[in-house]
Amino acid sequence: MHLMMVGGGELLEPLRARVRALGLADRARLYGWALPAEIPEYMAACDVFCLPSRREGCPNVVLEALASGRPVVATRVGGVPELVCEGPGGNGLLVPAGDPQALGHALVRALDMAWDPEALRGSVGALSWDVVGDRYYALLEEVLRERRGAG
Repeated sequence: MHLMMVGGGELLEPLRARVRALGLADRARLYGWALPAEIPEYMAACDVFCLPSRREGCPNVVLEALASGRPVVATRVGGVPELVCEGPGGNGLLVPAGDPQALGHALVRALDMAWDPEALRGSVGALSWDVVGDRYYALLEEVLRERRGAG
């Protein structure tokens, strides 16, 4: 197993130092920030995408991973549970934030599972602006019909 980390921040250099100190430089690559045009190349090089955030909004990178046909292992924070569906036909696994053991177990499980890249790509379609917009519009129409019927 190899770790490929893309992203930066104040912890990048301390993490690089820790990787070297543990003698894991041949198994862990910490690339730093990537340009948007480079993301598909990184996604193609991984088997599972991991987002171990403690806080998130609605991360586009999860959609990018799914659009690349990669399953997602992520923490159950912010809007992530709206994007990652567990269970049969799901597109990933969710774990509690701040639980490295659960994250490690989920990564091993995800690597052992047989994922269908086309189904993973298809799961993004259910999250498109058109589909979500249609759902909101239908919900609004339903609420208006109920209000008119109750009045």
